[in-house]
Amino acid sequence: MIYNFNFRREKRREFETFVRLCALRTGQVINYHDLGRDAMVSSATAKEWLSLLKDGFLVKLVYPYHTNRTKRMTKSPKLYFLDAGACCMA
Repeated sequence: MIYNFNFRREKRREFETFVRLCALRTGQVINYHDLGRDAMVSSATAKEWLSLLKDGFLVKLVYPYHTNRTKRMTKSPKLYFLDAGACCMA
């Protein structure tokens, strides 16, 4: 997947805020609506930016394990920041 990294200056600040919010929410169940609202972007943008962080190996989404496969697919994953130093920076 090819990404366009030509963020405008306003988007860079929003992205930095988004990364800090992700770092603060490490270990919590992810809610794209709340994350986007707090970063002042849409939930679709939050999902796209989180995909960028996943592709850059900065975060990992851990999906719950259930014996019931339907529950496995419907439950929300938890967000974990992989770089402890960047996580503490927030």
